[in-house]
Amino acid sequence: MLHQAYPSLLSPHKRARVHPMPFPKLRMPTPAPVKYLLDPFAFFAALICAPLLVALLGFWLLLIPVFAIFFGGIPYLMIGTPVLLYYIPRHGAHAQKIGFLALKITTLGCAIFALITQLPPKGNIASMVFLTLFALLFATLWGHAFGWLYGKFQRDFYKNARL
Repeated sequence: MLHQAYPSLLSPHKRARVHPMPFPKLRMPTPAPVKYLLDPFAFFAALICAPLLVALLGFWLLLIPVFAIFFGGIPYLMIGTPVLLYYIPRHGAHAQKIGFLALKITTLGCAIFALITQLPPKGNIASMVFLTLFALLFATLWGHAFGWLYGKFQRDFYKNARL
């Protein structure tokens, strides 16, 4: 029985067949196919206007949303733009789904940041949690506002076109 499973063990002159792929059943997942056309004008207009809309609607709250633009604007543009450019053509632009996607990405980003910095010294943990909660709140609001604005700005040609 052993000689049938491993013929090269018994005969050193015969070479065992090696499969070109060591684990043929393990395959990398293929990305989701592109189903929707991306409206470039609506995308960039919504990307810029979403934080401004949230700040405009909530400026009366001690100007916190206005300051959130300065703290979170660069990460929003650097991380949110490629994620949204990948997500929208494959899944569409639904405000709630994009808001939840922003929440997941921000949670992952904050966790990675905490692991990289190995959590701050004892005195700064409260401020880090405080800023993380604000990041989660505003990422969700900005993502939801982006999805809503993208739907409003999107032209009819791009709404009806499916690949």
